[in-house]
Amino acid sequence: MDDLEKQGRLAVSVNGVEVMLVLVEEKVHAINRYCPHAGQDLMEARLEGTSVVCSRHEGTFSLETGKFIDNGYVSPLLAKNIKDAMVHDISVEDGWIFIHN
Repeated sequence: MDDLEKQGRLAVSVNGVEVMLVLVEEKVHAINRYCPHAGQDLMEARLEGTSVVCSRHEGTFSLETGKFIDNGYVSPLLAKNIKDAMVHDISVEDGWIFIHN
């Protein structure tokens, strides 16, 4: 938890799945590290509140649900083909972060 508090986000591997941990307003979120549309590393993405915006095509995903958010950054044709990102349930106990799925 200390590293996440210092850096704001961390990349971890859980059972072969690459996950990005993000700390927003004292809440930890866990989302698959790579954009489901084009495989861009979301560690390079910008954060907008509780959303992450992919640096390749501006695809925006909720850190809470993984849902693609059509906020006008992406062309309508491309937006139809973007899948949701996978988020993971987590808990924090005694400074340790546990990813449950």
